[in-house]
Amino acid sequence: MRRAAMMLVAATLLALGPAPALADDRVRAGELFKQGNELRLAGKYKEALEKYTAAYQLLPNFKIEYNTALVLDKLGDHAAAYMTYRSFLKSGAGKSPEKMLLAAREKVEVLKQKIAVVKVTSNVEGATIKVNGINVGKTPLPADWEMALKTPRTVGLWVEADGYRTFTKSLQLNAGQDITVGVILKPLKKPDDNRRGHSIENAIQQPKSISANQTVNSDSSASNLGWKIAFWTGLPIVIGLAVGSAVTGNNSMQAADEKNDIIVQYRIKHGMANAFPPSHLDHCTDPRNVPGGSKMTDEEVTSLQEACDNRKENALYSGVLGGLAGAMLIADVVFLYFAYIRSGSVSPSAIPELEARNVPRRWFVLPYIDASSAGMGVKIVF
Repeated sequence: MRRAAMMLVAATLLALGPAPALADDRVRAGELFKQGNELRLAGKYKEALEKYTAAYQLLPNFKIEYNTALVLDKLGDHAAAYMTYRSFLKSGAGKSPEKMLLAAREKVEVLKQKIAVVKVTSNVEGATIKVNGINVGKTPLPADWEMALKTPRTVGLWVEADGYRTFTKSLQLNAGQDITVGVILKPLKKPDDNRRGHSIENAIQQPKSISANQTVNSDSSASNLGWKIAFWTGLPIVIGLAVGSAVTGNNSMQAADEKNDIIVQYRIKHGMANAFPPSHLDHCTDPRNVPGGSKMTDEEVTSLQEACDNRKENALYSGVLGGLAGAMLIADVVFLYFAYIRSGSVSPSAIPELEARNVPRRWFVLPYIDASSAGMGVKIVF
């Protein structure tokens, strides 16, 4: 009996607990909506937009969407107004008065002539679509999905998927355009293990070149040993640093994608297409102070800041490793020159001496460098 009574009390608390909060949100949203209307009628559209945005976060409602679209249009943000009117036509269907729906449809047609509308299709499911580096969705997209973009301007479109070549396209946008971009992603080619053809050296059957120094001075091989060791030691270091830079760079891009995905999911969850606007550069320091970010939970804030930290950390590592790889590559080119190119070259002044020592016909590989001349090519001695 005691256990049953406790369960009854718990059930009662669960049923009654959320009600006051929901009622408070509804009351507060109504107050904000009323204040937004007063500001809109007074011509204070920016302040009205702030009130409508706050009201919608508390209580999503098609009436708030309609009035938000009105002030966005007044503020000249035609792309955002267009998308908000379209959202209202979905949420208000069957609920809103026909007069408001008709006015919204007319506004959509008028605004469409002031912006560019872009649709994207792809042959690959799960492909990520980005505009100017911002993740805007994944395929397959709903049949009525589209982007409204300000004009005139040029934007970059990326479509990417694992195992496929990234599609990129620059779009020149003008008012009234309705563009559909059909993207065909091509699979990455697998490495071809079969060698096609033969190298020039194998085709010519070129003998090993003989340098003047090797002919005249038998100690030249020993003198170049240190350079050869330096070159072959430095080569794997260059490769390792380059791979490390590429891996951390890729991790940085993945963290940026994760950050964008968190923001997109937040927009969808709260029905706020304008939350976390791209114009607000710092989304990481204090996400709740970013326009539209006040509804973020502690878990969402932590996930967003972790993604931001990972992106910055990996970008730093990638830059450092890339710089070290570049410096080491320059050093290794110097080692290569002293180990093989300089020691294997033949200057014109050395050829008579080789002939005097009855050296048979040989390929002498240039470039050559000596005190009086320099050159590049191949010289045959008979």
